[in-house]
Amino acid sequence: GETVRTTIRSAEDPELALQRDFYRFQENLRAETADRIWQLRKDYLERNHVRQARLARNLARLSPAAVYDDASAILSGADLGAHRRFMDQTRTYRRELIGYMQDQDAFGSRTWFTGDREKADVAGMPRFRWRPETLRESIVRARADLVVLALWNGALFWAAYILFARRRVA
Repeated sequence: GETVRTTIRSAEDPELALQRDFYRFQENLRAETADRIWQLRKDYLERNHVRQARLARNLARLSPAAVYDDASAILSGADLGAHRRFMDQTRTYRRELIGYMQDQDAFGSRTWFTGDREKADVAGMPRFRWRPETLRESIVRARADLVVLALWNGALFWAAYILFARRRVA
């Protein structure tokens, strides 16, 4: 958006206090608005796209190749569920970071809205730590595909056995 530009002559200038209050309000409002927008988008995605993706995935289980593809994607951490987990972790970190910046009054800092280039103290700033899914969690998520894959394996083995049992070896 738009920015307000004024000339601030000293730290006691009343314009500085006005600017600080403005940017505190603006940045907090921006963070709240982004959270509301995400919630609306998430609800839309859950109602439409995610539901359609689940239906397509369940229909694809009619093919052993698709089941194998799903199971291997889950076990390798390259599926939609792993992506959603990563995005949830980034949203959690975003909330932590904004909370930290509010606690430090970073949005009301003169450095936030002026051209001053002071070094920021980042010693206490929270760090993003991605926690990948453990093998056990991946297996639990992939168990339906693994069961379907085992059923496909058994059915195809049984069909091959019956076909070979009917043949006479000369």
